[in-house]
Amino acid sequence: MSVSKKLMVGCLVFGICGQPLMAKTLRDIETVDTALFQLSLAYSIQKHCPSIKPRLFRALGFKNRIMSDARSHGFTDRQIEDHVDSKVEQARMQGMVDEHMLASGQVVGSSDGYCAIGATEMAQNTAAGRLLR
Repeated sequence: MSVSKKLMVGCLVFGICGQPLMAKTLRDIETVDTALFQLSLAYSIQKHCPSIKPRLFRALGFKNRIMSDARSHGFTDRQIEDHVDSKVEQARMQGMVDEHMLASGQVVGSSDGYCAIGATEMAQNTAAGRLLR
């Protein structure tokens, strides 16, 4: 086998050429991390604002798309569930939601603030806004 064929086989089998075959964590996949933030934002809004309700079927479809995206990057269902259930990741996502609220001029923990953010997200038709009604 020629040297170039050996290198090609090594690249395919061991993933030693250039980029790694799989991201280290789901946090490293921007599309997944952003989608999880949007899901967390929608959840926080519907949890703290009594006038805004979740669109459960849309949320389920959104969750399934996140799972599919993560799987396409080589993660197993167990790895995805472990990431989502991680207290560290949950705290990080809540921190991102809090930062989003502060950046929008709202008071963290205020029911009125969550309602205002929810109304804005829905009006702007963001991913989080599409999960709410």
